[in-house]
Amino acid sequence: MYQPFAPIDYYDALALGKVPKHSRASAVGNNPDVDTATFPEDAWSGGGLYPWLSDGINTALQIRSTSASDTMAVSTFGLTAPIFRAVTVTNTLSGITPVPLGTSLTRINQVMPATMNVGDIIVEDVAPPNTIRAIVPAGIGISQQAAYTVPEGCTLLIRQIYIGMLPASGATARQATVRTYFKFPSGATRLTVSLQMANGQSYAHLIEPPIALTVGTDFNLRIDNVSDNNSNVTCAWNGVLVQN
Repeated sequence: MYQPFAPIDYYDALALGKVPKHSRASAVGNNPDVDTATFPEDAWSGGGLYPWLSDGINTALQIRSTSASDTMAVSTFGLTAPIFRAVTVTNTLSGITPVPLGTSLTRINQVMPATMNVGDIIVEDVAPPNTIRAIVPAGIGISQQAAYTVPEGCTLLIRQIYIGMLPASGATARQATVRTYFKFPSGATRLTVSLQMANGQSYAHLIEPPIALTVGTDFNLRIDNVSDNNSNVTCAWNGVLVQN
């Protein structure tokens, strides 16, 4: 029987914003073309390994689209050096013409347009060779990267990791192996947990107790094996960001 005043589940309360100092954190990274000769590659739309911005340095960035039709506002959620302070920078696109971001960043956690994008939205360095740091693929509406850095004053608890893979042409029993990537503020890196999806079946891994990451820690999901060329691999993580 329905009980209107029964206490709600923690995760329902979290989603409703009713848990003080706790909020949901997640990221989806898609790499549309991983080959058997090119791994390891990271879960992001640019292919290859994700190009982290320089440690301890704020880099001047710009934003553009590959379509002249994109003139909407876009929010970039990033961090500034040296303490990984979270900032949100909002710019209005000018189609294919680069627009200065206005705030230099040391990390980019997410990019989100106000309305659906026609072309790819690209955040890149102002300085040549204009290294691309984030991509919102056309028609997706949010950046597709698993890369994330824990902001100032927070601890990130990672509770779930997901792996999925679209079939290459003619492939049936496709497989992919993904590792968790960590880079700590000390500069030390670790590739720890190895997870595999097999026989074409997506895999969701629940982590109990969760992985706890402190401020300034970089986290990513790295694809270190695929069974077929031209593999389209999606990796995601889900967790809780706790204000200390």
